[in-house]
Amino acid sequence: MFTSDFITVAFILMIISAGAFSVLRDNADNKWMLYLLKIILWTMFISSIYCLLAGLSMVGDWDNPLAGKDIQDISESMAVTPNRLKGLFIFSIWPYFLIAVSGALVFISTVTLFFAKTIGRHIEEIKSYEINIEPPHKLIQEGFNGEIDIEGGWGYSKDSAVIINNSVELEEKPSLSIDFEKYFVNLRITEELYRINSNAKFSNIRLNNLSKRTATPGDKIYDTSYIEVEADENIDGEYVRTVKYRSEYWFDETDII
Repeated sequence: MFTSDFITVAFILMIISAGAFSVLRDNADNKWMLYLLKIILWTMFISSIYCLLAGLSMVGDWDNPLAGKDIQDISESMAVTPNRLKGLFIFSIWPYFLIAVSGALVFISTVTLFFAKTIGRHIEEIKSYEINIEPPHKLIQEGFNGEIDIEGGWGYSKDSAVIINNSVELEEKPSLSIDFEKYFVNLRITEELYRINSNAKFSNIRLNNLSKRTATPGDKIYDTSYIEVEADENIDGEYVRTVKYRSEYWFDETDII
């Protein structure tokens, strides 16, 4: 049952599937990738169990080929390089090495297959959540060190645009408006995610600026962005899903142009 050929094949499959799993587990965002990831996990599970049992079966009858020999003498007499010496050492404890590696991978594959709530990333595209309360302008300004004067809404459309008023600080440092827009975008996303699920913690928040343009309806000048948001939703430390939505950001810059 535990021949050297079978053990070699199982060990190679175990290592390859473990490497493939570590690469693909955070990128399995569609059903075909999830199927592939499950096949890889089952391959790792079966091959690591076989290697674990093989290692246990060898422990009682294993004769360490380096027992009673000086490693330095072996290295000098056989002209063994440091890397080959490491391999020789692993071979000398092969059953125990096999048990340790396969045991760890049995644990990982078992937990992932039978106890994890999700395998890979489950992306759920949702409708953009619009905050329906008036923005706390004073708190927003204080969060930005009070260096900017704003009015308006949350910036979901032209009618609720964030109005950036001219000020001494902006005249001295025009780039403040750009810094503020970045700050406001992140602030609004944080508020939106909290309202999507106030019991969850969101991590790995990723922004993709799909478009950015200047709109000039009438005598107004708006800086607008269309941004895609992705964030991993976690409850009690467990990954639940990845939420994804798109939203517009309107900033009225008429007074500072």
